[in-house]
Amino acid sequence: MFSAIRHAYRVVVSHVREAHKDNERSPHWPSVKKDKLYAQSTCEACGGTKRLQVHHEKYILSGTS
Repeated sequence: MFSAIRHAYRVVVSHVREAHKDNERSPHWPSVKKDKLYAQSTCEACGGTKRLQVHHEKYILSGTS
């Protein structure tokens, strides 16, 4: 049960991050995201196959030095 709560928390946090990062990401992000979803079509945390998202260990924002 704890893992399900942790996963739900991570999904919510990721949605918030996604909303803020979309305008700051590299123009290459859409193709990187598509390739990753094609290569791995299941959630690493729960094994689900719907509403998947791609996440980075580190974000590299465009336009920053």
